[in-house]
Amino acid sequence: MAIVNDAVWTINVTYKDRDNNKSTQTFYFPGTESAANVQTLITGSLIPALQGITDAVIVGYRYSYGGAETDPVALVAPETADVERKASFVFRDSGLGFMKVEIPSVSNLLVVDGTQNLDPANPAVAAFIDLVVDTGLLDVGNLVTFRNLALIERVGAVRKIHRESQKG
Repeated sequence: MAIVNDAVWTINVTYKDRDNNKSTQTFYFPGTESAANVQTLITGSLIPALQGITDAVIVGYRYSYGGAETDPVALVAPETADVERKASFVFRDSGLGFMKVEIPSVSNLLVVDGTQNLDPANPAVAAFIDLVVDTGLLDVGNLVTFRNLALIERVGAVRKIHRESQKG
């Protein structure tokens, strides 16, 4: 499997109207630009230009530089893949809040027989939990909540759940 970088930055701007309805609009910017240049474009040019032509309130924006699988053989999912079958993890953050993470198409090999629980001692499950809560694991920083709070521990059982997903 070979994930390659997209050639563009994706910028999503979210608007809110008088009835608290929200709408999101997507813009793209060349992938050759640095993150600092994209941030400057958004806050210095794009947002002010949009504010000049909309009555809605701009309540937020996000930007990302993603990747995509390019090998057609790797894009064929195995028969066991089912994105509606998810591994559900709950983590406590440093502010004593919680964050739920649901990983699509959990392998049935990770489920303890006769239960809907995943074995946290299984090497694959333990590696994911460590990735989320181990403060020294990532050289570039650690995963946090949307409020920028550290995720400090897993809470409760890791469960296999079934949740409907968007149809493709």
